[in-house]
Amino acid sequence: MEKSGIINIDEKTVSFKGENDILILSSKFINPNESLYKNADKIKPIEGYDDIVCHGSPEGLIINGMDNEEWIYTAKEAAEMIRNSKGFSGRSIRLISCQTGANGIYSVAQQIADELGVEVMAPTETVTVEPIEGKMFVSDNDILTRLWIRGENVVETGKWVIFKPRKAGEK
Repeated sequence: MEKSGIINIDEKTVSFKGENDILILSSKFINPNESLYKNADKIKPIEGYDDIVCHGSPEGLIINGMDNEEWIYTAKEAAEMIRNSKGFSGRSIRLISCQTGANGIYSVAQQIADELGVEVMAPTETVTVEPIEGKMFVSDNDILTRLWIRGENVVETGKWVIFKPRKAGEK
């Protein structure tokens, strides 16, 4: 079922339609009308990591549709989307997705690492990506974020955490 430039594959999974009606699964699971979609192109890659950009929470990944729909994906569903995206090569992942590294071993990032069998780097708090150089700031403090956007030298309140895949049954 086609809807405003989005193809609904199975009532939940969303991909954007590309040239000649070809289905494209990219590394950006974001509505192309959002500023984050454009800003993500400026983010500098890290050696050894594939970047996956998506909205998120400590419990899952979030995709916003063109008509204000919102789909929330569990770690298992998100891992399947990532596995099938052209942005995933089987290397470690930097999950540029707000709060997906919060809650430590109970985070969605840890669960995705377990599902995919690769290291996942994820932020503990909200990630802001600036549009000029793609620099990122991790903080849930709106005042600090606004100061950072204005070019002030402020300290992040969040951090990036690396989650290693665990063996089945391991805690």
